[in-house]
Amino acid sequence: MIIGKGAEAIVELKDNFVIKTRIKKNYRVEELDNKIRKERTKLEARIMNEVRRLGINVPQIFEVGDFYIKMEFIDGKPLKEVQLNKEIIKEVAKIVARLHSKNIVHGDLTTSNFLIKENKIYLIDFGLSKFSSKIEDKAEDLLVFYYILKSLHHNFFELWKDFEKTYLEEYSEGKKVLERMKEILKRGRYILRI
Repeated sequence: MIIGKGAEAIVELKDNFVIKTRIKKNYRVEELDNKIRKERTKLEARIMNEVRRLGINVPQIFEVGDFYIKMEFIDGKPLKEVQLNKEIIKEVAKIVARLHSKNIVHGDLTTSNFLIKENKIYLIDFGLSKFSSKIEDKAEDLLVFYYILKSLHHNFFELWKDFEKTYLEEYSEGKKVLERMKEILKRGRYILRI
């Protein structure tokens, strides 16, 4: 059963396992496409294993093929469907701070990619993740989360304040990242006005 389909991959549920398969791109030369898909699949699995070692809840990986990852199915509720509160948002901020402190950028920090199950928060979908020490990349990671919170959650201002406070407490470079994020926000507004 297909449970998700994006530009990069198809996600299926088979025998209570999640199988994420990278989609072939017909516009690319086949050899190049195979190389890119293999590299991205291996990178995604490597990052997930590294994140798991950091003590962050992610699906356990059971098998990695050239173009697919077979992993644990987390039967949780996406945070976008949950009434977010101070405790949840602080936990999310701790997770993001831990990722960034180890130079891991998720690439798609939305409330759809955080699941809650039995009072534990899980982070999923590392398809756009990468290793990066760049402040700009980490700022863009936060920007995605900022926009999602702002568009989907009515208590955005309190949530963002709590997120920022915890992120700053947990990550020594947090101030630089948040300052850069605000610069990017200003650039975006300027571009939109033009």
